[in-house]
Amino acid sequence: METGTGTVTLFVVSLFMIIVALILLIAALKKGFFNSVHQDAYIPFSDDEPVGKPTDQLFEDDNKSVE
Repeated sequence: METGTGTVTLFVVSLFMIIVALILLIAALKKGFFNSVHQDAYIPFSDDEPVGKPTDQLFEDDNKSVE
């Protein structure tokens, strides 16, 4: 069974992309980019739209009858 040039090229490119992704992940961890993920998750919320209270409704309330 012969391995084509395209298969080898695809394997090398995939391996290169995985190595680059791991290097970038390690660099981000060392620089502390993931230290405040929990705190940064609350940035979109404010007093007008508090956490845990849905303010945008796609459907009408269940208490209202549909006519």
